Amino acid sequence: MDQSDHLAPSEQKALNQLKRVNFKRVLDPLIAEFKNQNDRAAVIVGAAQLDDLLAELLAHFLLDGRKVPKNRDEDSLLGRGRPLSTFSSRITAAHRLGLIGDSFAHSMNIIREMRNAFAHQVHQSSLDKSFHRDRISQLSDFMPSPTFWRLMIRKFGQDTPGNRFRAFVALSVAMLMGDISNVAPATRQPLLGTNWNAPGSVGMARK
Repeated sequence: MDQSDHLAPSEQKALNQLKRVNFKRVLDPLIAEFKNQNDRAAVIVGAAQLDDLLAELLAHFLLDGRKVPKNRDEDSLLGRGRPLSTFSSRITAAHRLGLIGDSFAHSMNIIREMRNAFAHQVHQSSLDKSFHRDRISQLSDFMPSPTFWRLMIRKFGQDTPGNRFRAFVALSVAMLMGDISNVAPATRQPLLGTNWNAPGSVGMARK
């Protein structure tokens, strides 16, 4: 952060967006938690956090989202067994609704695939293996600020595939939390015939 004077304009813009989040409150606990986890746990826990945050982003955006039940399992869209109950469906929905971009959606799918691979392995696996290392190298390509990316990796230690993964998850969590705080809720479309009776709608009232 203290090297912001050396950032390119595009990097500075990305950093300004990330400043919406209280980094000390959000990232420090994540860094501490990830440092104490093996690679398998880091992947599974990290993916679960991103899954939950995507659900929260969708809940804040969708109609009546701010009135969702405290127990999300009761939500008609996001609850267990509902249409948007899986990591995959939440990634797709957030992307199609314009809440996340192409690159971020692709990175979430990479993490989802990694989670699935680790979840089905009963033995300990390493992010340093070539198969996972190739996926992590793709995640690095999605970072909008190479300078900030390098600084983030250092918080976890040496520049290794495992620490790159941890840094990417931590930054993704921060970005999603910022978006949750700033997303504008969806509004009912007034020109659709099925919304004629909705407050503020335009059109003929039903008889």
